[in-house]
Amino acid sequence: MKRILAISAAWMSACTSSGGNGELVSITPTMTVTAVGGSGTSPLEPLVGQQLSFTITFAAPSIGHDPEHDCPTTVDGEMVASKVATGATASLVQSNVLDILPYWEAVMNVCNPASGSSLTLRSDNQAGLGLNFACFELPPSSLGIDGSGDPKWSSFQTTGRCDATLYDQLDGRTYGGDGLAMKVVAD
Repeated sequence: MKRILAISAAWMSACTSSGGNGELVSITPTMTVTAVGGSGTSPLEPLVGQQLSFTITFAAPSIGHDPEHDCPTTVDGEMVASKVATGATASLVQSNVLDILPYWEAVMNVCNPASGSSLTLRSDNQAGLGLNFACFELPPSSLGIDGSGDPKWSSFQTTGRCDATLYDQLDGRTYGGDGLAMKVVAD
């Protein structure tokens, strides 16, 4: 089966730094899981029709910037220690998703025009499990640029169009999400 998502901490050619910029960024996606494709039997199958919600906190990420073109990008990447599932599916999500996805990236693109801006939360364990959650049409309050021309994190709730992919490549199953929203808290 073809790999849907590849994560690379070094994908950007511009500057990268380690340890963050003093900001603590937490992202909480929430959605109702839907089956999208495949015919395998996955341990994630009980999530179909259920709400999935968890919080990923980036406390000391490596930060990369790509100032090119009309969409400057900031990527926070970290072996995240704080990954907490909530709600009725918390146990299943914690043990079958969060605990086996070690490296996470949060990607903020602030584009001109603003309609091209996006927020992506992604992870892939390179062993068959991964997710890619992306939201577009971000609220204006999320589109800040710092003095270096790089997107800066702010607190906001996505209000626009969002897409979700959760895949279990080993078991041949792909899932999506209805009503995906992401809450970002930057301290």
